[in-house]
Amino acid sequence: MNNQETIKTLQQLHKLCKAGERGFNIIAKAVNNRGLKVMLKTYAQQRRQMADDLRELIETMGGTVSSRHSLRGMIHRGRIAIMTTLAIGPMETENVALKEAVLGEKTAVATYQNALKQNLAPEVKALVEQQYAQIQAVSQKVQELRGVSSDRLVVRLFNSERDAETAVATLANKNFPQDAIETINLSQTNEFIRRYNGEKAVTKETTISGGLGGAIWGSILGAAAGVGLLQFTGIEPFGAATMAGTWGLIALSGTFSGLLIGAILGFFIGLGVSEQDAYLYDASIQRGTTMVLLKTNPRRAPEASQIMRQVNLLATSAAPQSGD
Repeated sequence: MNNQETIKTLQQLHKLCKAGERGFNIIAKAVNNRGLKVMLKTYAQQRRQMADDLRELIETMGGTVSSRHSLRGMIHRGRIAIMTTLAIGPMETENVALKEAVLGEKTAVATYQNALKQNLAPEVKALVEQQYAQIQAVSQKVQELRGVSSDRLVVRLFNSERDAETAVATLANKNFPQDAIETINLSQTNEFIRRYNGEKAVTKETTISGGLGGAIWGSILGAAAGVGLLQFTGIEPFGAATMAGTWGLIALSGTFSGLLIGAILGFFIGLGVSEQDAYLYDASIQRGTTMVLLKTNPRRAPEASQIMRQVNLLATSAAPQSGD
């Protein structure tokens, strides 16, 4: 490949990593499970570093990268935040969020595989291969979290080793195999404590996505109301010279009303998600000491999650806002 073709390939990877960073961040914001939140934020920070490494290489080769956000990506991320907020129950929220993560990682794996098929210079190929290995590892972990494979990975973060031991003992009493349980002391590993210092607010994404969704539904309802109005005889046009014009006016009014209502709701959903996430993430980083990971049959995953959540809630009953 010539220099410009290599730069173009690296720019695609940079764009992908930035999208992955924002995607993991928005998904992490959506969940209240502190262990899962820390893991996903760690992956967001990893993608941020990968994008920085690619940018440095691109600039060394004489190229540039764009800092603009894709409107389509913003709408998609806003939709994820809104959907997870409206989901009923913590497990359903996690299912919605992790489904999006699995889809995103499939795209990431395929994009890196295509890049490695190119005739890259040795120093470029070395970086792309290193990042591809990281992409594969995260993709596998996300699939386990979603339960795509035979087992599902259930994760919880505890504020003390004693609480983690209580959770492990309770799981064992419920016939969850000991060899399927892993305990990680966060003070002794760097795997899940790379603090994410990227974008904090998601109000822009949720406002845009909410406004678009509201406009679509408003248009449909307005058009339906206009059609219903045309069924009545003897009604004079209003706001326009003809009944067709009146129908169009009603449909347009529905569009603008839906856009306004959807944008307002989206803004407040994004504001609430951002504020809650900031508090829980800070508390997780400051207080979380031990992470428990359990691989189990997807059918038993809700049971295991509830057991560990209950241990956490009992341990933090004096401070219920510190999360689960």
